[in-house]
Amino acid sequence: MSGSTLPYALRQNKFVDRRIFIELLGRIERYIPLDDHVYISMGGASLEDHRLAHAYLGLTKMLSFDMDDWIIERQKFNTPVDYIKFMKITSGDLIGSFSAVMSGIGFGGNPSAIMWLDFTSPRDLRQQLGEFHKMLVTMQPCDVVRITVNSSANALYQPQIVGGRKETVDVFAPKRLDRLTDRLGEYSPGGLSVADMNDEGVAKIIARAFGNAARKAYPAQSEFIALPLSAVRYADGQQMLSLTVIVLKRLEVKDFLAKTKLANWGLYSQSWQDIHEIAIPYLSLRERMLFNEHIPNAAPHDVFTKLGFLFDDDEGKSNEIFEQYRKYYRYYPQFHHIQT
Repeated sequence: MSGSTLPYALRQNKFVDRRIFIELLGRIERYIPLDDHVYISMGGASLEDHRLAHAYLGLTKMLSFDMDDWIIERQKFNTPVDYIKFMKITSGDLIGSFSAVMSGIGFGGNPSAIMWLDFTSPRDLRQQLGEFHKMLVTMQPCDVVRITVNSSANALYQPQIVGGRKETVDVFAPKRLDRLTDRLGEYSPGGLSVADMNDEGVAKIIARAFGNAARKAYPAQSEFIALPLSAVRYADGQQMLSLTVIVLKRLEVKDFLAKTKLANWGLYSQSWQDIHEIAIPYLSLRERMLFNEHIPNAAPHDVFTKLGFLFDDDEGKSNEIFEQYRKYYRYYPQFHHIQT
């Protein structure tokens, strides 16, 4: 649960993931104002998502929590605005005593909330699913829950060298499947296959498991639903999966989708398995400027012809790099080294 020690400026995909989340919250505001919601997350050392929540949405009720004293003290030093409260607590304890915690810090016993649980440990997946389920039960209509978990296939089982040879897929894939099934526990979806034991397949299976947790919180006969809005996967050391849902009355879903126009948003996820991959390239300023001149309609081949070189020996992979930039260029980080 600790914040990453990797410099934020080096985590491009994570940067884009945060920006997508903030843009999604902006779309939700077309349906209901969020300025009275409490924003809760494990802010990390820089509290970047809290800064964005305040800067772009005007949120002033904010809580950052962690289990490590040194991270909390660092957060207090780096706090971007004075609206943020800090607490040393586990995610499980926060969820289990949510009303009491909110009352204790002056936010009332049952406030509207936006909560982001950002986990890193792949071994605790069943616990994370359980906390997601319990959090949904705690939530009320128009509350937003986001969860980020490790979805790397290698985090399940990494092929070993046996007898001087690396294990083949027919050996390591069943081991991955067994471990994943065990970690998902009662939330495990049916129809799993060893053919899915790669990063893309594992992310989809884990997303389906969170869908099962959501349906356990709000069964089909329930008045409410945890509606999936966004699912993205990206490399951040290992592959991570971020899922965002909103709690709504089932009768209000159609009106919500109409007012937010999420169907027109290129990053909307229509189901738990509709996952967008973030794999933005590292580009120089000059490369990015040329790319920008040819968005949105230019063919990758034409762009690289003008550039004079490819980004990979494989033209297909080079084209994928351009398409990733085309999809996420609005969120691309503007980090530059400045010598002082």
